[in-house]
Amino acid sequence: MLNGTIRYTKNRQRQAVYNNEGESFGYKTQTSISCDTNSHHRFYKYKNLIEKLDINRQEQVWVWDITYIGSRNNHLYLSLITDAYSKKIMEYDLSLAVESSVKALKMALRLRAYRSYSLIHHSDRGLQYCSNEYQLLLTQNHVLPSMTDNYDPHANAVAEGINGILKDEFMIEKFDLNFRGMQHLVKDSIDKYNRIGPHSG
Repeated sequence: MLNGTIRYTKNRQRQAVYNNEGESFGYKTQTSISCDTNSHHRFYKYKNLIEKLDINRQEQVWVWDITYIGSRNNHLYLSLITDAYSKKIMEYDLSLAVESSVKALKMALRLRAYRSYSLIHHSDRGLQYCSNEYQLLLTQNHVLPSMTDNYDPHANAVAEGINGILKDEFMIEKFDLNFRGMQHLVKDSIDKYNRIGPHSG
């Protein structure tokens, strides 16, 4: 589960949003939501392996994070996997449940390009990353787990930075859309970011 404080603001101005086929997905609103993952749990919390690591290649470190998007009464979980060296979003999953983190991990692992090289999985200390199911998946794929040293979600700076870009520059949480509409919006935003991001030069 996700646990944390929620900051929620919404004005009354709304603008209809349409796709290329002219279908309405919903309305653009001024919505802001934030949450922190639940780090107080019984599972083992792994050491930080990247604090002093020289990150100098792709697929050396992948950073994970889950963020809240949507309205307070219609929120979704966006799991993001980002390459710490290139800052490219390697995989993502948008879901109604926090279990999307496992789904996103499975998809990302299937797409690995440098399987002969070691890979570190870095995240906060959230329950979903420490669970037996999640850690077994890492072990089976020879991926080393690494976690932030404290309970501050901002300690995972690269992942938090990508969240900020998608929310502030692509404004993915400013829209009150149905699930299908949010899927289109998130996919389009991530595709655009990956085309123009720092790794594309």
